[in-house]
Amino acid sequence: MVSGFYLRFPHLSRDTLTFVADDDVWTAPVEGGRAWRFSSDRAPVSHPYLSPGGDRIAWTGVRDGAPEVYLADLGSGASERLTYWGDARTRTRGWTADGGILAISATGGAFASHVWAHRLDERGGAERLPYGPVNDLSIARAPRRSRRGGRHRGGRREEP
Repeated sequence: MVSGFYLRFPHLSRDTLTFVADDDVWTAPVEGGRAWRFSSDRAPVSHPYLSPGGDRIAWTGVRDGAPEVYLADLGSGASERLTYWGDARTRTRGWTADGGILAISATGGAFASHVWAHRLDERGGAERLPYGPVNDLSIARAPRRSRRGGRHRGGRREEP
């Protein structure tokens, strides 16, 4: 994984911060205070992402060799490996709006150089997303429209 800095890959969700330090995933309250070591696999980890609800955390780890996606519940601390892809390009990239884990990997493709986006569920089920080869990906919710249904452009309101 990436080295050279002590605190890496920060991510915020609600009132919790997660980051990587000393090759482990850590969590801390946003308002400050003590950080807690969340993983201790004695293997490099990267790209931790807290779920939108702030109750789960997914990350990339190499505990079993190649990078794979892991998931844990913040309350219990129990973690599980979700992927068995064996691909060096595997990375956790966040969460989907419906609570799935967003990951990228070249697994299952015709070319090892083509990385695809996947949606993982809590049980490890994977669905390749229809975006074609990607280098990276982030999915955000669409902005809400006003109650009146109009859009604002250049300081004036337009009707749909």
